[in-house]
Amino acid sequence: MIGPVPYGVLPNTTHLSLREKAIWAAFMRANPLPEAKCFYDVEVGSIRGSVEGLKPEWEKNARYLGKYKIDVVVETPGWVCVIEVKGEATTKALGEIWLYDDLLREEWSIKKPVLNWIVTDEEMPDIRRVCEKEGVELRVVSMLLSPPTKDAPVEDAGNKKPKEDAGKSEAIATGA
Repeated sequence: MIGPVPYGVLPNTTHLSLREKAIWAAFMRANPLPEAKCFYDVEVGSIRGSVEGLKPEWEKNARYLGKYKIDVVVETPGWVCVIEVKGEATTKALGEIWLYDDLLREEWSIKKPVLNWIVTDEEMPDIRRVCEKEGVELRVVSMLLSPPTKDAPVEDAGNKKPKEDAGKSEAIATGA
């Protein structure tokens, strides 16, 4: 996990593809959340297979690679949001958001309301109707947005090393 980092900062070390990073950056520029913080590549779920008998460095890799990764978890003072960023919002994104929501609630014991968003630049047929029916927000962003401004910057962490495995935020972990 990478984070917490301030909302608006996109570490260059996330597992998001270049297209997904562009979508997420455009979304943050268009939707400023000044009090929010982000967690990227949030590991949830059980690992596939066994790590028994592996060298310690291989075991660490197996544990990291074997878990699901939530693209982004955004935390504000009032809510937590599980976010799946996709180049095309399909049923795959919807299935992932349901699984991630369940695992995050179970593993992090979150006391705040949990929202689920799919952030995309391309809405596929029928997905909006199903998302609305299931309480998942579909957020479609235009990739033709103007560049960042001083009021809504999106920073690239560049060579700054983000806090990796800094743990769950105190508010999420305690339900405060």
